Amino acid sequence: MRDRSDAEVEARLPRAAAPNLVVMGSKYSDFPDPGAEARWIAERLRGEVQIVDGAGHYPQTEMPDETASVILEFLQRNRHGA
Repeated sequence: MRDRSDAEVEARLPRAAAPNLVVMGSKYSDFPDPGAEARWIAERLRGEVQIVDGAGHYPQTEMPDETASVILEFLQRNRHGA
């Protein structure tokens, strides 16, 4: 994906067929409103959003237990394509 422009990547988002989970830290400093950014991505993927409160760019490293919990819950709900 590094060789593709943002526009090319954005154009492909609606093609996603599998269930999607967008996990973002509430203190992700690249975006003025991380929640809004996560929702924007999730809408295009027809996915879900989970914000890890207090985490930044790397919620899986900064808050591994909380991040694993939201991912495992998502996987459990979607294990049969539900």
